Amino acid sequence: MASTAIIARIARRVSGKDDAEGDDAGDGDDEGASYNGADLYARLPREGRLRTLLREVPARARRDGISLGRTIRGRLLVPFLPARLRRLVLRRHGRLLLSDAWRARARVLNPAILDAVSRRRMLQVLQDDTPADRVRAFCDHHIPSRCTYSAIAAARQGPAVSLPLLDRRVVDFALSLPISHVLADGLSRQPFRIAMEGILPDRVQLSRHKVGRSGDWITRSAAAKPALLAALEQLRAKPPPAVSALFDLDAIGEGLALVPEPDEALQRMRSRADEARPWRRQALTAVTCLNVACHLAQRPAPGPAPLR
Repeated sequence: MASTAIIARIARRVSGKDDAEGDDAGDGDDEGASYNGADLYARLPREGRLRTLLREVPARARRDGISLGRTIRGRLLVPFLPARLRRLVLRRHGRLLLSDAWRARARVLNPAILDAVSRRRMLQVLQDDTPADRVRAFCDHHIPSRCTYSAIAAARQGPAVSLPLLDRRVVDFALSLPISHVLADGLSRQPFRIAMEGILPDRVQLSRHKVGRSGDWITRSAAAKPALLAALEQLRAKPPPAVSALFDLDAIGEGLALVPEPDEALQRMRSRADEARPWRRQALTAVTCLNVACHLAQRPAPGPAPLR
């Protein structure tokens, strides 16, 4: 759901800046307690909820505007495929996987450090729908980092707003709900959609798409694209040793080329023509790594060791 949008809207109203358009477009993310697990429809037959299955699969097909057969294949059959075959099928149909994030980051790193970085990186979360996997998403970096970003997005508007879904009682209640309370009318996350009645416009509340937190990054990166390209060329002209040891500047340049032009950013961000939008991850990874590289370049070189 669009919790980032709600927070930003509250912040703008308090600060008298309620003229932005992001919240009405559905900008937001699945922050914390609204996450209801992966492969929900495949869980229905596993849990013996056949009545809900017979009701919700056709409803989802109608909501998505696709055939019932295609919905059954995507929602019920694909989740039961072996893991490797499933990944191939999902990528063939344009789905981005969490493992793709590592590939995007690895592309801009110096190949000499890939093995060391791979050994130290955090465990991936939300790879399946086991209780342990979902708990790890809340306790590890995945959900907390999103909540932190939401608070920063609100603070940028003036006031600092904490995320209400971090309330332990709300989280416990949301995770305790049976799946039959989560799916209804061809949509998931129903407890939170219902809670937003009268708060969000219907086209946002009932949307099956979401525009995640990357939307804010994309628009700001697009506005700064000329400066980013200039900074990259400056690094290329005389790359500091610390930067060369960590990053592949040519790969960063390839990622920056994918950042939209400023006048195209909003349209590209909200385009439904390419739901997977693989260019986003590559572009944002390049921008992030360029920022780190520029910071390293500005640090003074270490001097000689002090005399004892």
